[in-house]
Amino acid sequence: MMDRYSAFKFSKVQAGAKWFGVDIAGLPIMYLPSGEICEPFVRYFTHGWRKRIFKTRGSMNPEKYALREWFAHCYFKGVHWLDVDDDELSVFRDTFAADVVAKRLSAAQVELKLSHVFKFYRVIPDAMPFHTRGRLMRRFVGDPDQDLTPITSSIVETRKRGPVLVWSRHVSREHSGKKRPTPDSDQVQRILDHLRYKVKEERARRATGWAAKLRRLEGERNWLIARSEAEAGLRRHETAALNLRDLSQALAEERLLGAIGLRDVDAAVQAVVEAATDSQRRDEIIGRIEKYRSRGHETLYVTMPRKRKVAAVQFPLDLIIDILTIGIWKVRHEIALYWQAKKANYQPPPEIFLSSRNGLALGDGSVGDIVNDAFKELDIAGSGHRLRAHYLTHMAWLIWNENFALGGYRFDVAVVNMTLDRLTELAGHAEPSILERHYLDMALLRHFSRSNRARMNAMSELMSALIYAGPLLTDTCVQLLESVIYKLSDDSQPHFPHMLKALLEEFPSSNPPADQRPKLMVVK
Repeated sequence: MMDRYSAFKFSKVQAGAKWFGVDIAGLPIMYLPSGEICEPFVRYFTHGWRKRIFKTRGSMNPEKYALREWFAHCYFKGVHWLDVDDDELSVFRDTFAADVVAKRLSAAQVELKLSHVFKFYRVIPDAMPFHTRGRLMRRFVGDPDQDLTPITSSIVETRKRGPVLVWSRHVSREHSGKKRPTPDSDQVQRILDHLRYKVKEERARRATGWAAKLRRLEGERNWLIARSEAEAGLRRHETAALNLRDLSQALAEERLLGAIGLRDVDAAVQAVVEAATDSQRRDEIIGRIEKYRSRGHETLYVTMPRKRKVAAVQFPLDLIIDILTIGIWKVRHEIALYWQAKKANYQPPPEIFLSSRNGLALGDGSVGDIVNDAFKELDIAGSGHRLRAHYLTHMAWLIWNENFALGGYRFDVAVVNMTLDRLTELAGHAEPSILERHYLDMALLRHFSRSNRARMNAMSELMSALIYAGPLLTDTCVQLLESVIYKLSDDSQPHFPHMLKALLEEFPSSNPPADQRPKLMVVK
């Protein structure tokens, strides 16, 4: 990366130079690789010196180097500095991800660089009223909660400086010491609805043509991104890396792509991609998934890279269907068609979630910012990573219930370990950690709480009755009992329990003596 930056040469304004009567000698000048002076760079620093934004020439150095990195990023990507927005700033942040992981930079240093770029775009309309295209300079940064400008802002309260205007996607490094709360089911649904409908639909109404269509496509894409975190427990880099090959391989493994088997992954990918323009093939794939569901399956295991290893991720079938029908066959297909029409040599990347700005895969930072923005806009405490916490909280409860029931409602170490191992697998960890133990503790606390204790005693009695009477029931009675249980769990038929109770009272039966009943105790 330094080779790129070194192509942008620095020099200083010569002695005796003035700008609106102010001595600007020694202020920085930057040259593009073509040898031209970078005019916005020079105007920014001369304006800042004249307006006393900078107190000393030395204080310009951090911003000088941050802006060189920014202009180099734009230059080598072929993006004009005038055509940037929030998403491009997120992409710029992503370019430092490897340096942060390798500890060559801290995350706080990256955020500082972004704050310098944000400040540049906030000041440049005053520093350069007319841009190089001969037109009046646009306003890049809007007021807080205003989305009519390409770069959005918000106000944060800092301990040292009080309220400060920052980029809306800025990640504060001032830690309060408090862990962010896990959103509940209602909050998660609000976030999903907000991403899919409200934000993008409002912006679509202010646009026309492809721009309006694009806003709606982005809403569908962002909705699926949040669902991947909330329903499959993906981290943001795992969501960004979700690709056609891994998903197609999972479908082929379960014979959901017809005759295409696991060994022919390329054919599986081609079948999934081509279904975007073949309605018959789409119907066949969805039909096979529904038959797979009817055989008792509720999830599909997708093997993909996770934290420091490759592991299988359990995707709900409803999410798989929506990723296929909406994410791949609609959103991804439309974005790819658009960029193929604009660039003759464009080939869409294998990732599922693409950027509408350039047709490339969304980066980790962009995925994180998309969901984090929804939290901020809805004033819900937390971030995208807390959707994963919501997922693990929910799964801990379901897995514990399942293992507890399979264990005959007996609380023992084996049931705990089975649950802990399954949570560890879902979290994508190699060994059980404090994280999984925390979620298991929450499930146990909920399970054995005072409000849940009566229910668990009743469930224990039910298991006792099944163990006692099971061998005496005919196949017809067993099937009938199964239907009754599912009817009782259906909230849409509230009158059924009352009808059943009246029927039992009309035909009373004698229960077995207490000393003949099996004893299944719930440990409290």
